[in-house]
Amino acid sequence: SRSILSSTSKLRGQRQAQQQRQKLSHQVEEESFSACLMIMDDNAHLIEWLAYHYTRLPLRRLIVAVDPRSQTSPSEILQRWDGLMDITEWTDIDFMPPTLMDKHLKIPSHDHTALTKLFRQRQEEFYTRCMARLKYEGRTWTAFVDTDEYILINEKAQGKYKIPKGPSENHESS
Repeated sequence: SRSILSSTSKLRGQRQAQQQRQKLSHQVEEESFSACLMIMDDNAHLIEWLAYHYTRLPLRRLIVAVDPRSQTSPSEILQRWDGLMDITEWTDIDFMPPTLMDKHLKIPSHDHTALTKLFRQRQEEFYTRCMARLKYEGRTWTAFVDTDEYILINEKAQGKYKIPKGPSENHESS
């Protein structure tokens, strides 16, 4: 009887997790994009970057990792988009294994080789965790770009490669 209770409990937990994923996926706008963005002192670029990708892609979900060495916070800029875009701000605690975080604190600022290696490890950890989170939410299109990079839409694309300009545009293939 103990194994039956365990199996029933396990099935209930799986069913609840599936219902939660379905609930999240229903909240996802059709034909919208998500992005994983790492940022360090890029607030001046971030304002235009958000506006451009919100209107052109349309970007509707964003996870931002703020570098721990950053002298500025993007929080105020990101809050301007409340109600328009779902934005989550992560720090290293949200995605870095404790062993990498410990290494980060021990690297001297003049050791560029070690800092570069750590940055690449940090970037890999962030993108991996960010993709997993967005997949869990039912997101399908995810961009990995910096605030000085812009995704350009091919306006001449046809058929299945055409990206709709907005919710009113006909979604049929040309």
